[in-house]
Amino acid sequence: MVAAIFAAYMMVDRQYDKLSAVAELHQNGRSALGLMVRDIRQAGYLAFGSSALDGGVNVVAITDCAGPLGPLVTSTSGCGRSDQITLIYDQDTNARFRISYWVQVIGGRGQLRTTKQTCTDALMTVCANIYQNQLIADGVEDLQFVGRQAGNINANNDPVIVDVELILRTNNEYQLTANWTSPSSAAGNGRLTAFDGAVREVFQQTVLVRNLAYQ
Repeated sequence: MVAAIFAAYMMVDRQYDKLSAVAELHQNGRSALGLMVRDIRQAGYLAFGSSALDGGVNVVAITDCAGPLGPLVTSTSGCGRSDQITLIYDQDTNARFRISYWVQVIGGRGQLRTTKQTCTDALMTVCANIYQNQLIADGVEDLQFVGRQAGNINANNDPVIVDVELILRTNNEYQLTANWTSPSSAAGNGRLTAFDGAVREVFQQTVLVRNLAYQ
């Protein structure tokens, strides 16, 4: 009887842990996606004047890396892991922001990180970090950005539409080992595959870069 009760308790406890981990996964994924979407929408707001960024400076710069590469990647940052994006927009006539998002691998786990700078001149030569290499979300397996055009909108050919795809996984395995493949989407250079019992969620959104689209 004691063995049966203990087995039932362990089953309930494991199910509770799984539900808690999945709930945390959803919350982290939605929050991380929301932060990136907010900054992408703001890109191109130029209170200093649009001419200040002419000459090859993009307000939406996507580094398209060879991915998705999945959970076995050990590179620390950059194109060894997933795409990166850098965005520029003004807060007002006294502050211009430059924000970057990328994935860094620490201890075998992907982490979504960001750096935000504020520049006090239009040409962005005097800048300081508001925060640097700040952790946004853990358990990231892939991050993809795809920029799309909508006609000749500006001299630097910035994308007006950005597709974002973020894939997160739980720390532990809660189900039987199985093949998992990310759904096909517009974002990314391929489909992430894995063979384990972790729970994964895919967070996707298509974002209108409104300050460029309405020019």
